[in-house]
Amino acid sequence: MIQTQNELIKVIDLINQKSPFQKKRLQGILSEKDEEFWRLAEGYLLSYEQFLRSEGLGIDYLVSGYLNMCQSMLKEQIKFLQTGKYSAPSQQACSNIYFDRNGMLSYMCGLALSQFLWKNHYAMFRFFGRQILQPGINALSYLEIGPGHGLFLTEALKNMRCQYYEAVDISPVSIELSKEIVRFMSNKSDLVNFKEMDMLDYDPSVTRFDFITMGEVIEHVDNPVVLLKKVKSLLSANGRAFVTTCSNCPAIDHVYLFNNVDEIRDMIHTCGFKIEDELVLPVESVVPVEMQNYKMGYNYAGVLK
Repeated sequence: MIQTQNELIKVIDLINQKSPFQKKRLQGILSEKDEEFWRLAEGYLLSYEQFLRSEGLGIDYLVSGYLNMCQSMLKEQIKFLQTGKYSAPSQQACSNIYFDRNGMLSYMCGLALSQFLWKNHYAMFRFFGRQILQPGINALSYLEIGPGHGLFLTEALKNMRCQYYEAVDISPVSIELSKEIVRFMSNKSDLVNFKEMDMLDYDPSVTRFDFITMGEVIEHVDNPVVLLKKVKSLLSANGRAFVTTCSNCPAIDHVYLFNNVDEIRDMIHTCGFKIEDELVLPVESVVPVEMQNYKMGYNYAGVLK
């Protein structure tokens, strides 16, 4: 065990104390991780702790946010298995979530921690990290839609040499929190132009973007086709979009249900994109036939042109 594991070990120990049933799952996941994982997790955890201290909070709040999110998703999963539908009827029905500062902060903390403690979320995070380091990525302008917990935006600031960065979110609370979180995680946060608005009303400050990131957004809207076409219109001629979403993955603010990965791919192609690379990950370790029968979920990440 290397020294840089200290903060994450504290977090894991606290999770195990508050929710012992998570212990075996976490041990299985973390036993597979390499030194890069521990280095990344430690760096981001230290930054998050600094941010939380500025809010008068600590790792207990971070862990509680994570466990509350897990409990909420478990409840939504039970409803989904009973009904075959997501419980949120529309994007508008979820608007109260995005304007609740305390709720959003807790949710962002939970999602940030899941980037390291959930196998699929970490795999997609590293997939993103590899994509922005590709030799062919000569991006001068970067747009992120729904920056949320700030980890992807911080990776872009750390590893890309863009002349312009922009981040857009419909939620004023999310924009406020993302801005503050990124300030603690990056010394280049002042390069980012944060905008609070609906992406469908968005008028970019530059003509087109060379790289656009939209993580876990299209399942939150009523009409993902319209949003994806908007993203396509904002890409430069040689630009790429990194888009993640999921199928059969209920959450309190998931609205649009993809029944399988083929539906995701079909929508991507319908919107005029080509899939340059992709990562498809089953949520549970079962065979595909079982996943179809029991409506088990997939996480999806695609690099689109």
